[in-house]
Amino acid sequence: MQPFHKLSILASFVLALAIAPASGQSFKAYVKAAEAALEQKDYNAALQHYAAALEFQPDNTSIQFQYAEIARRFYAYELAEKYYGKVAESKEGNRFPLANYRLGEVKKNLGHYDEAKAYFQAYLAGQGVEEPYSSRAGSEMQTCDWA
Repeated sequence: MQPFHKLSILASFVLALAIAPASGQSFKAYVKAAEAALEQKDYNAALQHYAAALEFQPDNTSIQFQYAEIARRFYAYELAEKYYGKVAESKEGNRFPLANYRLGEVKKNLGHYDEAKAYFQAYLAGQGVEEPYSSRAGSEMQTCDWA
């Protein structure tokens, strides 16, 4: 019985080693497929491929940001809101200064004008502010005031 037990442990270990690299390759394959779909402006396919990539690495901020960008372009504002929010709140959020600006846009499109204005202000107060987004953020805040 003991040799069988050792054999099953060894088989489990070998199986775990075989699956680990496959996960990395699958993640890369999904990201590559998403990028190819983006080049063809196939936002639905890109959204699906990035969603699959997030299954492998749910805390990957770069993929979260790309996923939010595609969701916004595809008019899936609730989905974009969720993932821009994750990016903005993450430890790596400062690497994505547009996350607050985009979150402001999405909140405005959803009719959450006070929240949108706060995110536009956060964008302007943060690092990495650049044109034309800084001018647009000011205009968007005025629009939120009028809404």
